[in-house]
Amino acid sequence: MPFCKKITPYYEFNLSSVKENYSNWKSICTKNSRTDIPAYSIKANYNKKILKTIKKLDGFFEVCSYLEYQYLKKIGIDSKKIIVNGTAFSKKNLKKILKSGTLIIADSEEIIKDICELNIKCSIGLRCNLDYIKTDKNTFFNKVSRFGITDIEEIISFLLKYKKVNLICLQAHFSGNTREPSVFKLIAETLCEIILHYNLKNITRIDIGGGYKVSRKYWNIRDYYESVLNVLKEKKMEYLKIIFEPGNSIVRNCGKYYTTIIDIKKINEIIYCIANGSIIHLPFLKGKKIKGYRIQNSKNKKEEKQYIVGSTCKESDILTELTNEPALKIGSVIEFNNVGAYSINEIPEFIIKKTKVYYLK
Repeated sequence: MPFCKKITPYYEFNLSSVKENYSNWKSICTKNSRTDIPAYSIKANYNKKILKTIKKLDGFFEVCSYLEYQYLKKIGIDSKKIIVNGTAFSKKNLKKILKSGTLIIADSEEIIKDICELNIKCSIGLRCNLDYIKTDKNTFFNKVSRFGITDIEEIISFLLKYKKVNLICLQAHFSGNTREPSVFKLIAETLCEIILHYNLKNITRIDIGGGYKVSRKYWNIRDYYESVLNVLKEKKMEYLKIIFEPGNSIVRNCGKYYTTIIDIKKINEIIYCIANGSIIHLPFLKGKKIKGYRIQNSKNKKEEKQYIVGSTCKESDILTELTNEPALKIGSVIEFNNVGAYSINEIPEFIIKKTKVYYLK
């Protein structure tokens, strides 16, 4: 019985999985009278139906560009439900975002100056560069980041001159690390220490960024949540609200990609199974060995090695390598799992057209 009845290639998104994943985050963040915030990082997947699914759950959203901000506004997301991590915005757009009540987390001294020069009453956040705490080489692979502000004392002194701008949030995000809960504990500890050191009494929340490795093999949401909440308890700073920026853990397992073998070639004893899809449709998996897949007609005799390649003219268009797997045939369908994040919105208009998208409710 074929597991794919539609014309391939295409994506399939399970909206029930999105609902379940976000609800799991929200239920943990709002237990015991807490009002902590899971702000879905929409760069992971800003498919409109996914965004609307989270909107129905009264969800929060995190964006890092004006384009993403516009996507949310077009589908009626409340401005106060959006958090903007700002790296490059015009003064015009900054003014529009701030006047709507959206929290902007400024990434540079220049953005801070632009906000102050607007001379409007607003609340903002500050992204802190915490490279100095990346001392464990087994935990942190990227020692240097170009994001965030290093001279926090200077910025705080500068902001004191502008009574209309209220600093209410400190944020930090690390990429290139093991992503274990202890990383986020360290971020929370350091942000709390900054608040205490500079006596920042107006700070009401900390944002510890994203990058959570949520799966049965690794950690669950509660592991991350409690590692941060325990820091607040230890420092007697439970009055602070915690903002999390989950992306991958909301949409990764909601997506599947289907493609069909349309030709098979044998060159220099290597079997190439040509699919009507392409690695261009799976940009985040390029150069990686894909493990999450299912093959139709999987009872065929096994082949020692087969390459599933795309139907474009690029030599690098290799979806995956199969070792000791059933021989593929023309018409065989391959289902790639866990491709809901950093996939569909990163597909370029290059050589091959974008795929259709279908939905399971």
